[in-house]
Amino acid sequence: MKNKIFQVIKSILQQRDKRTRVLLINIFFTYIIKGISIVVNLLYIPLLIDVLEPDKYGLWLTITSVVGWVSFFDLGLGNGLRNKFAESKIKGNIKLTREYVSTAFYSILAILLLLWIIFVTIYPIIDWAKLFNANNTKINNISAIVFVIFTIFILRFAFNIITFILKGDQKNAISDLFAPIGNILVLSIIFFLRNKLENDLYTLVFILNGIPVLVLIIANIILFGGPYRSIIPLPKHYKKEHLPTLFTLSLRFFIIQIAGLIMFSSSNIIISKICSPSEVVVYNVAYKYFTIPLMFFSILLNPIWSAVTDAYHSGDYLWLKRSLKRMQILSVLFAIGVAIMLLLSPYAFEFWIGDKITIPLNVSLSIALFAIISIIFTPYSMFINGLGKLKLGTIIVLFKSICFYPVTIFLTKKYGIVGMVMGILVINSISYLIEPLLVWKVLNKKANGIWNQ
Repeated sequence: MKNKIFQVIKSILQQRDKRTRVLLINIFFTYIIKGISIVVNLLYIPLLIDVLEPDKYGLWLTITSVVGWVSFFDLGLGNGLRNKFAESKIKGNIKLTREYVSTAFYSILAILLLLWIIFVTIYPIIDWAKLFNANNTKINNISAIVFVIFTIFILRFAFNIITFILKGDQKNAISDLFAPIGNILVLSIIFFLRNKLENDLYTLVFILNGIPVLVLIIANIILFGGPYRSIIPLPKHYKKEHLPTLFTLSLRFFIIQIAGLIMFSSSNIIISKICSPSEVVVYNVAYKYFTIPLMFFSILLNPIWSAVTDAYHSGDYLWLKRSLKRMQILSVLFAIGVAIMLLLSPYAFEFWIGDKITIPLNVSLSIALFAIISIIFTPYSMFINGLGKLKLGTIIVLFKSICFYPVTIFLTKKYGIVGMVMGILVINSISYLIEPLLVWKVLNKKANGIWNQ
């Protein structure tokens, strides 16, 4: 029976074009890898709530989300490199590929070093306890915790260059392997040392943030020492003349990333300040649960990004249209999955976290609605990224960024966590209208002016 199934799968893959075959292989292995990662992340929550008090866990979530902003300050060069890598590979120009990699890497390194120097200069004068509304949480060394997390994030992003290269090379499954390896190691260490680590946030910070960086460092050594030896970032391959090319696309990615940063990372800060750090835990638990289908759907779509770039620059519009139609059908199925999870949520939360945290029904309803809408419109966002038609999106993002704080702060003060989710949906509504139209115009060769930039 197993042999028959294997033969059927093999025959289907052999009948498809190379691009689709590579895509399916990536999706298959990425699902396995990301599935493991999601399970591990879900196991994190009850374990960390058990090891830490809710206030300390909420504080860690908030600090990490704020410090995670450093990953957006590569000015979009990572995603710009991903697209340019795919383009230069299609052309078979190894010299250009090597120069793109080195130029992007050393530019990112310079930006990160500058950020770290600025941070080291100003962090001692900031009242971090007041900033994170943690004055009454009895947590010591908050400034030291922030310093350690920030420094580790700097290292993490510097070595994250290899993941963008792998994705540009349509090897998403390999790039997605590093996170679950790090998470499994972290989970194992915390599980076996949980009694010694109880309420020790400072030590946990080193484990939670340091181990994944170590995994990335090892991956860089292995891959740049082996299959990617020919494009290893070296100062002599840095070419400043490539910066305008990289930055034109990268800055648009950067602005779009900043919008994501404002709308998702800032939500923890707003909830912490207006409500409390413990409410951050409620928000994150519900968010992680209801966005499981969104995560799995994103796993499906992530390999498509570089495949879309490949197909678009090859002029294969038929493949693009067929792929988008398949993604639209799948998005409906994943959205139905969220609705089913909403019905089962009381039982799921009781099984998952017990009585440690209570998730109100209105919070569940609002985040489930957000997840469903995000799933429906994610295919368009992914296609736009692959097509590189980002100018209109950057204008919309700037408008959204300006409106975000006043809208979400007002609604969060009025409705709490539900208000935060309502604010995010209101702010994103303009993208929900524009993105499908933009994709339709490009795929039907009717995109002109700003629609084609």
